[in-house]
Parts: sequence; structure tokens; C-alpha cells
Amino acid sequence: MVSAPARYISYMSGGVEIRRPIREEGQEGWVPTFEEIPVISFKDIDGTLQERMKLAGVVGRACRDVGFFYAKDVDLPPTLIADTFKVIESFFALPEEEKMTAHWHKSPACRGYEPFSESRLGTDATKDIRESISIGDDYLDEEQNYRGVIPPGTRPQNCWPTSFPRLREGLYEYYRHVYPFARKLLRIFALALGLSEDAFESQHKFPITGMRALHYPPQEPEEDTPGLNPHSDFSFFTMVCQEPDSKPALEVLNLNGKWISAPPIQGAVFTCNIGDFLEVASNHVFTSTVHRVYNRSGERRWSLPFFFSPDPDAVIQPLPNFIGEEGPKFPPMLVGQHYVRRVLNSRIHHPSAKFVRKHNIPMEKWHYG
Repeated sequence: MVSAPARYISYMSGGVEIRRPIREEGQEGWVPTFEEIPVISFKDIDGTLQERMKLAGVVGRACRDVGFFYAKDVDLPPTLIADTFKVIESFFALPEEEKMTAHWHKSPACRGYEPFSESRLGTDATKDIRESISIGDDYLDEEQNYRGVIPPGTRPQNCWPTSFPRLREGLYEYYRHVYPFARKLLRIFALALGLSEDAFESQHKFPITGMRALHYPPQEPEEDTPGLNPHSDFSFFTMVCQEPDSKPALEVLNLNGKWISAPPIQGAVFTCNIGDFLEVASNHVFTSTVHRVYNRSGERRWSLPFFFSPDPDAVIQPLPNFIGEEGPKFPPMLVGQHYVRRVLNSRIHHPSAKFVRKHNIPMEKWHYG
């Protein structure tokens, strides 16, 4: 093996900087790893149990080897994606003062409009070059059809622009079709882990969900700042819808510190990736893979990730069939607490984050909602 001066990729995870060595083939420490993102057909997701198990086997290999995969042959209305992106583009074209009526500081859950000047992933992260608007699980949004008892004192979690009702209509039209697919995908992950299809259902009664519409302006080719800084997701899994005709921008980090492009491809509605919670459940057999966005296309770019996580009161821990002689690699994780920790570490200027710092509130007293 050839020795060479150490070079590193740095990224933030839960407010902590992590460094990964960059290694070329032949250098000490180089390992075989992925060089492309697998493409998986989901035409059999509603097929027989045998067909679903075969699909789960393919998904499982992608989760072990890469942590990312494309989902094609997803049954969605033919105009849904185009119609959704038209609404997103129209929102971001609004004057700043209209977008600011949904400012994310107005939401206790850090949801709403986040302008360019306030976007970064952590305390030490370089400012992201993007603006966004996000929504998520909310007992009070009638579109989410919640039928349980609403806790006393519950406040609206989502924040909507006052002069653009089309955004709410468009995002919920998308949600109504994508959420059922996410629930089916949850069952495929269970099969991929050697469990019964319904193994995770009890932990996903009213799951933490999130949709974040993102707008990336064009960057100069020599600009050394990502549109979205390197990070891993703190979801169970994420399904990113990239605008079909957009140029490559999403990049995935392999084990040798090389960035692998994950551009939109014909027929693949989603680029899916594993998050922290699924990595913990599999005891690191499935990988929560680091990724970033670098928009060097010279054109504006829009994307729409959908985050799917367990219920806030669920406890995620390594499954027994993945615990070897070395024991579990992760302690039990209370979903809501971990979620709040990750959100507040990456949204340090939100009033809630300032409040817990000012009053030195210990993490065990943080709660979701």
C-alpha cells in the first residue's frame, strides 16, 4: 500500500463534526465501496408475498452496500410531480415579505419558510446556499386525518404563507399520494431486516413526517460552498423527489471519501436513503449515508424530500438478530428526544434552541411537540 498525506471530508452530524479520510485505490485504508446508486423497480410492491420478499432482498442489499437507491415504477398520478413543482416554484418566486409570513421562527417545530440568510446545518457549518419551506406531522392539520386524542395545549406545528393558499393545496395533494407509498416502503424495510411485514407498525401509528421544499440558486463552478452541507438524515428513511429535468446536484459520500453523483434519472420518482433510526435498528448493518447538494448547473434547482420517522414516544434500539458477540453498537434511542436534539443542533437560532441554551435545560427534559 502507498502512504499519502491525509486528506479529509468534514461533515456535521447532530452538532458534532466528523471527518472521513479521502483514499485513492492503492492507498493504505482504501476499501471496496460503491461507485453508483442502484436503481430498484417497485412495480411489485403490491404483489404477492413472494414478490414483496424478492423486492425486499434487493432493497436490503442497497441499504447494506450504499444506503441510497433510486425507486422507479412507483404508481403515482401522471401529472402529480410536475404540478407539485409548479406550485413550489411559484412560492419561491414570491416577494420576500410574502414568504416571510410563514417564517420558521413562528413554528414551535422549526417549520415554515427559512430564507437564504438563515440556512445552515450546525454551529460550525458554512451557510447553506438555499432557501426552503417545510411542513410535517401536525394533529391540527385536517388534511392529515388524525383521529386520536389531541393533547391539551397542542399548538399548530406547521406555518403557512398568508397570501398563497396554493402551497398548502399543492403540498397536501402530493402528501396524499406519497404518504401511502412510504407506509408500504416501511413494510419492505421490515422484510429486508428479516422481520414480519408489520413489525414496525406499532412504532409508526402517527409518525414524525416532514416535507421540505428546497430552492437552490445556481452556483459558480469554482465556488467551494455546497448548496446543502454534508450531513446524514435523522429519519427512519427519506424519499427525495428531484425535479425530473433538473441537472445533477445531489452527491453521496462513499467509504473512501469520494462524492458519487445521484442525478435525476428517467422513470425514478424518488432517490431514497437510510436515516439514523433505521441504522440503529439494524445495528449499523444498514447505512445512514452522508450526502450533500452542489448546484453547479448554472440553473435554478428545486427538490422535495419527504422524511419518515417513528412516533415520538417510540424507542428504537438494535434488533436482536443483528447483535453479534460485540453487542449492540447503539444504546436505546427515544425517537422524539433524538429528533429534537438533531433539530435544535442544526437550527441554533430558533427561539426554542436559544431558550434551552439560555436556561441550560438538560437534554433529558427536551420533548417533542
